[in-house]
Amino acid sequence: GSDTMTKYIEGSKTFEFQENLPNLPVPHLRKALNKYMRSLRPISTQTELRSTLENVASFIQDAGVGIQLYNRLREYAKERYAAGSHWFEDWWLEFGYLRWRGPLPIDLSCHLCVLPEWVTPEAVTPTQQAARFAIQFVLWKDALERQEHPAERAGKKPLDMHQLKFNLTTVRHPGKEVDYIKVYDPDMTITVLIKNQIFIVSLLAPDGRRLTMSELEYQLRKVQSAAATSPPAYGVGSFTTMGRTEWADVKSKMEADPENAANFEKINKSLFVLSLDEQAPKTQDEMLRFTAASGLDRWYDKMYTLIIYSNSQVGVNLEHTPCDAPSISGMCQWAIKNIRDQNICVPLLSADPELPAPEALKWTLGYQQLRTLEKAVFEFQKWAETKNYQVLEWKDYGTVWCKKNKVSPDAYLQMVLQLAYFKLHRKGTPTYETGHTRKFHKGRTDTVRTFSIEALEFVQGMNDTRLSSSAKYLLFKRAMDTHLQYMKDVIAGQGCDRILFALQILHQKEFGGPLPAIFTDPLYAESKHYRLSTSNVPAPSCFGGFGNMYPDGYGACYIFKPDCLHVSMTTDKKNPATDLDAFKASLASSFKEMRALIEHARASKL
Repeated sequence: GSDTMTKYIEGSKTFEFQENLPNLPVPHLRKALNKYMRSLRPISTQTELRSTLENVASFIQDAGVGIQLYNRLREYAKERYAAGSHWFEDWWLEFGYLRWRGPLPIDLSCHLCVLPEWVTPEAVTPTQQAARFAIQFVLWKDALERQEHPAERAGKKPLDMHQLKFNLTTVRHPGKEVDYIKVYDPDMTITVLIKNQIFIVSLLAPDGRRLTMSELEYQLRKVQSAAATSPPAYGVGSFTTMGRTEWADVKSKMEADPENAANFEKINKSLFVLSLDEQAPKTQDEMLRFTAASGLDRWYDKMYTLIIYSNSQVGVNLEHTPCDAPSISGMCQWAIKNIRDQNICVPLLSADPELPAPEALKWTLGYQQLRTLEKAVFEFQKWAETKNYQVLEWKDYGTVWCKKNKVSPDAYLQMVLQLAYFKLHRKGTPTYETGHTRKFHKGRTDTVRTFSIEALEFVQGMNDTRLSSSAKYLLFKRAMDTHLQYMKDVIAGQGCDRILFALQILHQKEFGGPLPAIFTDPLYAESKHYRLSTSNVPAPSCFGGFGNMYPDGYGACYIFKPDCLHVSMTTDKKNPATDLDAFKASLASSFKEMRALIEHARASKL
């Protein structure tokens, strides 16, 4: 989105505006198609463009299939509004997420790493770190139930807050062709994964009162010693790294055993998963890799995994299906800020509080299931090793400089990414930036297509020695303004990606027969071949990331600090089309080049 930090309506209740939010509009068809056609200009020849134009024209001619589809979509939208939803909510869940058959980690989940300066890993043990976070999450949930988290805003407009209800309650269950989401009324427990074993730790004492932070820390130490002395275990969590169809099959067989079935239910009903991970990330690159792509001591079906490393660094894994990163980063930011501002310490108990021991889950696996599990561990490990994770922490300037030089930090960073890609690859590429539609009831996201004809002219201009720096600066301004306008349109519910996707789904569901030419057009696929997939984290304490969307592309997730721009990047190591070391170097030189350009232009009062 366009805001570098989340903004709140002070003093408001969390869901105060929820029922009065406007419905997500069905974008105006011709405007959406114009947007789509504009996005094709920098990636196509005149001839290609002409044939696409013909496909679009026949799609929207008077009684054309496009008009029929659009009218039907508007009818369907009315039905969905009446049901308290909107025209894309269910389809986005189903076709954007639940039908996905690959594994959840790396490609679908997203991950956050907490910057160490916020949470003093050197001053606490892993169990102390885990206890203070766990208690903060429970307090966050209490505050949500009392609606004490103020509603967020964009400008003066309140934003949809419904995703918060999923944070500590939701599980994605594997299914044969399509997964499903279930929201639980959780028990006051957490699931702890350690050394391939799974424990259920109650947050309540036998008399029903809540454990103190120090008591919870003591219970987590009990888990550590139980895990250290018990015989080697299976690591059932590694099943959740498999493709969804295979996992659905294994799980249904496992559930035939009543004890296994009860174990699954205990995990489902816990608030979140805590992984006491034996790895000790030394660098931000390692933090990203371990948090995004570890196969041991994880339970990827659960919405929320808090990872505490053996050196007390903190990571978070998010199952992305029912919600987008800001709802999780907001909860993390709340917990982290409290830990820092209140200087929360976890005193160690000198005497045993004599609470019931945490429950170690016992699993029964047949020979075939054990073989499948071994294979799952091996396959995931092999896949994780094909990914490259790197961070560029650009410390020369941050948002203070951006504001002083009158550039939007988000649009600026998008343009620098465009320049970095172009300098390395000598051409531009379709680019995905997440824009939100949360001004609307249950709105989520739409795509901001950053690579415009203006962006292409800007990056070409930057590499043209004949152009003066004032000419380059004007090209930059035009590209940035185009981008800001696209972002504004998306936030107003007028993007083009989601409506085109919806019309395509509607055709398959209700019309049948061969797809209209607009969808089979090679440019349609190419325009969505987002070799640059980008987003930002609106929380100052976490840097994060997600996988590259395509094997020949880059994932780039950035955060803004007053004095620093921080970019987390992902690629496939083996793919000859990308080179992360070179991209990182190109990004650094682009940051430098743009600073010189803008300062020169501002000095000459352009």
